[in-house]
Amino acid sequence: MCIVLDYIQKYPLRAKQILGISYEQFQSLLKAAAEKHLKMKKENEKQKLKLIENSDRIN
Repeated sequence: MCIVLDYIQKYPLRAKQILGISYEQFQSLLKAAAEKHLKMKKENEKQKLKLIENSDRIN
């Protein structure tokens, strides 16, 4: 995947031909995916903290 990403960033006009979406749409998709990843990571950390807090109360 990294090779394709590097190629698209080097030749953004070829993105439509390779991916079927424009370079701008691709950039938007990457941004949305990164934001979603961060949101999921934060929620995962919250769950970990809740589990830790609950285990401390039990002991």
